[in-house]
Amino acid sequence: MAPPGRRILSGSARQPRPSTTPSSARQDRRSGPLEMPEYEPPSCPLDGRSRRKILDLASQQLSNKYSEQLASTLKLLEEGVRDINDNYADRKHKLKTFQDKRREKGGGDDDEPSEQERVLKDAVLKLRDVVPELTAESEEAVRDVIDWQVEVEDEKTALREIQTLLEDEASAAQIYLEANNDDDDPPGVKGARTLLAEVREAQAEDYNSKSMYQKYGLNNDYIHFKGMWHDAVHSHSKEEKAPPLPDATKWFSQDGDGGADDSDEDLIVAGEVQDYRCPLSMVVMEEPYTSKVCKHSFEKLAIMEYLPRNGVPKQCPLPGCDKDMRRSDLYYDDLLVRRIKRAAASQSGSQDDVDEDEDGEADEEGNASMRSTPEREIKSEQGRDRGRRLLEDMMNDD
Repeated sequence: MAPPGRRILSGSARQPRPSTTPSSARQDRRSGPLEMPEYEPPSCPLDGRSRRKILDLASQQLSNKYSEQLASTLKLLEEGVRDINDNYADRKHKLKTFQDKRREKGGGDDDEPSEQERVLKDAVLKLRDVVPELTAESEEAVRDVIDWQVEVEDEKTALREIQTLLEDEASAAQIYLEANNDDDDPPGVKGARTLLAEVREAQAEDYNSKSMYQKYGLNNDYIHFKGMWHDAVHSHSKEEKAPPLPDATKWFSQDGDGGADDSDEDLIVAGEVQDYRCPLSMVVMEEPYTSKVCKHSFEKLAIMEYLPRNGVPKQCPLPGCDKDMRRSDLYYDDLLVRRIKRAAASQSGSQDDVDEDEDGEADEEGNASMRSTPEREIKSEQGRDRGRRLLEDMMNDD
C-alpha cells in the first residue's frame, strides 16, 4: 500500500451513476449490495492483446485532459498570487506617496492626514494580514498540484513499465513450457494487478524520500510561481534596490512550508536576466521566450527563426551554453515581460505620484485617483481587475 498523502488518484475508480427510475430503486432495495468474489491471482500470463490494452491506458485522453486541467490550475494560482500582491504593493506605495507629500509640505507625523490618506492606511492595514495568508495558502496549493502532476506522469510510467514486466512473465512461461514439454503447469505469475501495485509503491516511496527542494525547487512551474510572487511583492522597488530572489535551496523552512526567506543577498537565482536585450537580435525583448532547459531568454521571432521547425534539437545560441533546445522547450515568459516594462519605466523616470493639488478621491477600499503614468499603465495588465475585485470582496466581508 502506498504511503498516505502520495497516492490520491490511483484506486479511485469512478462509481457508476445510480439509476433514478423507481423500478430499479425498488430492485436495489430488495437485492441489497452485491457480494463480489474474492480476487484470485492469475494462473497464466496475459496474452499480447491484453498487454497492448494495458499500454493503451497510458495514452488515454482522460489523463491528458486531467494534465491540462492541472496546468491551468497552476496558472490561475500564480495569477491570483500575482494580482493580490500587486494590489497590496500598489496601495502601500500610494500611502507612502501621500505621507511623503504631506511631509514635503511641512506637515510632520503628528499632523492630521487627509481623508484619502486615512482611507489608504485603513486599506493597507486590512491587507497586511490577509494577503500573506492567502499567498501562503496558494503556495501550498501549488505544491499540491505539482504532486498531482507527478502522480499522473508516474501512473503513465507505471503502465508502460508493467507492460514490459508482463512481457517478461509471458516469455518466462513460454520458455518453461518448452523446456518441460508442456507436462507441468508453468510457475505462478504475479499478474497486472500485483505488478502495478508494486510499481506504484516504489514510485511513492521514491517521491516521498525527496526533500522539498528536490520536489519543488527544481520544478519549472514552481520556480516561475516563486519568481512571479517575489516580483509582485517588490513591484514598486527600483531594480537596484529590490532584494534578489534567494537561491532555490533557501526557499523552504524546517517545517516544510514554502514561505522561507533568506537575507543573504549574494544568493541570487541562477540565470536571472539583467540585460534585457535578445542575444540574437540585440534589441530589447518585447515578446520574450525562455528555455526550460537552460533558462536563457530570447525574442520570439529571433529564436523561432533559429530553431528548426521539425523539432530537431539545436544548441543554445548564447555563447558558452552547451544545452540543446527545441521549440517545444520554450515558453512565453510573462514574468520577464513585467521586469522589462518596469525597467523601461524606471529609465524614463516615471513613477506613480499623487496629484499636487490632491484632487483625487479615495474610495473606502483605498483606491485613490492617480495621475496616469507609464508605470501605472503597466499595472493594468490583463487579470489585474480580477485581483482587485477579489480583494474588495474580502474587505467587504470583514
